[in-house]
Amino acid sequence: MDIGEVRLLSGRENAAMRATEAMLRALGGASIILRLPAPASAASIPQELGIDPPATDDVELFPVIVRDLGKHAGRHRFELLIAAKTLQALVESRGESFCTSLLNAAAGFVREGKLLILADVRAVWFAGAECLLRVIVLE
Repeated sequence: MDIGEVRLLSGRENAAMRATEAMLRALGGASIILRLPAPASAASIPQELGIDPPATDDVELFPVIVRDLGKHAGRHRFELLIAAKTLQALVESRGESFCTSLLNAAAGFVREGKLLILADVRAVWFAGAECLLRVIVLE
């Protein structure tokens, strides 16, 4: 599939994605901030020298299930369950093909004012579409 190509979902794919989103809402999904690098633009000299931090865009995601996985190797871990339908418009606007590629490019997630670093992203596929994303983050 070409990056600029808009992919139409079949009825089964769309139904599976909508059902996943509905289940997460029913489970009392929370919201979380996805921090993405800002689209490329002409950088100023302080940005090029690393004096100014890189520009980022914060996008609120809802519904998201946040599960506390406890500590591992001295770092607190969380599992985020995100419906692919939640990210669909963002994936298309960023020119990505899959939700996993968008999340792998992210700078992290923000929860309760703390930056959570991405450790792992896995997609659950059903009926030929990404339906659910399982993301492991570290505090």
